[in-house]
Amino acid sequence: MNRLLAFGFLLLSLWSCQPSPQAPGGASPAPAAEEQLWTAEQLLADLPAGQGGQLVRHQFYQLSYRLDAKNAEWAMYRIDSQSVADERAPRRSGFIQDPELKGQTASDADYRGSGFDRGHLIPAEDMDFDPKAMDESFYLSNVSPQDPSFNRGIWKKLEGDLRDWALEKGDLLVITGPVLPAQLPVDAPKIAGDILVPSAFYKVIVDLKARKSIAFLLANEKSDADLSSFALSIRELENKTGLNFFPKLSVQQADALEQQKELGDWLKE
Repeated sequence: MNRLLAFGFLLLSLWSCQPSPQAPGGASPAPAAEEQLWTAEQLLADLPAGQGGQLVRHQFYQLSYRLDAKNAEWAMYRIDSQSVADERAPRRSGFIQDPELKGQTASDADYRGSGFDRGHLIPAEDMDFDPKAMDESFYLSNVSPQDPSFNRGIWKKLEGDLRDWALEKGDLLVITGPVLPAQLPVDAPKIAGDILVPSAFYKVIVDLKARKSIAFLLANEKSDADLSSFALSIRELENKTGLNFFPKLSVQQADALEQQKELGDWLKE
């Protein structure tokens, strides 16, 4: 009996010393699929890599402001079903200077007579859950010159759909802004002398619970087209804007997030 026990222990020790299985070519096994997935915490701690804008952190959103263009290059915030349902703050009646930028933004007077709307990047309706959030949405750093028919048309339609998605999906991360060239052309269209009129605007939308994403890129002009015609993947949008929206993700995590374009997850037939 003792010999049988000793033989069993010998086999066990030999088995435990065997090398771990390797992938073809001697490489280490690929990490489990779950290990390659990004988390909501990662995205919320990440910030887009832009074109030299000044980072401004407010209580309810953060943005990067390009002083040369007098436009934010991106604004980032979180919206969920509770914040959409909770309407406690009335809409403000006027825009105000961003206290963190100390008068370096466009002024309210710059827009008067320009023919362009002060178009919100982060909509006031997304911030009506709190009086402070509402005030922050009316900082002039959060607006860009928008064609009136665009601001009150297809852009407003996308904003409304986004709130519907927040109610349905529960928790969204949103990055939005104008498309700005890295170097401003001398003949770039401007108002008040130094405020660039963007040619297009974008939104990046991530469902933090379902790990789904979509992006939209819309020309700053009137359109009656379906939103599906403006949809693209985050990766495609990065190639068009020169921005890196989630620079801290690994290659595998970025691929899993940024190459999606499943319209059926967002737009109903």
